[in-house]
Amino acid sequence: MYLYEKLRKIRKANNKSSKDVAFMLGVSPSVYSRFESGQRRLTINQLFKFAREFDVPLDYLAYETEVYSDVEEKVLIFRKYLTAEQSMNKYIKKYYEISRDELYKAEQSTLDMLLSEAKKIYDNLSIEFEDICKSIQLSEFDKIVKLLGEGTDE
Repeated sequence: MYLYEKLRKIRKANNKSSKDVAFMLGVSPSVYSRFESGQRRLTINQLFKFAREFDVPLDYLAYETEVYSDVEEKVLIFRKYLTAEQSMNKYIKKYYEISRDELYKAEQSTLDMLLSEAKKIYDNLSIEFEDICKSIQLSEFDKIVKLLGEGTDE
């Protein structure tokens, strides 16, 4: 497999666009396109950057052999797995945060409802208590008036 084929294969396996890799290498997308088509060769520094960025052995890139084909396939599959796992972890974290927020809202709503009910009960009890106090006061007042009235008759 030629270098330009390896560049494309590694880039795609890592879910990178050619623009991303061009930016990383410090070249225009059109120049990088020529690297992947075999029309232009990378400088040694660009080759080092590419190898470092994608964690690929430099000698694998430099030689037009398939010495690392089994290892490469396993690494590429592992990288895809890691990328998928990272994406899944992001979604799980996002779902957890949304669920936590929804639960908090539901709890807050339930607490607000309970507080409202408690306030209604308190208001009703307060009214009943005031009524009881008024009736006690009136009856006591009536007793006093009656006693006073009885006292004046004698």
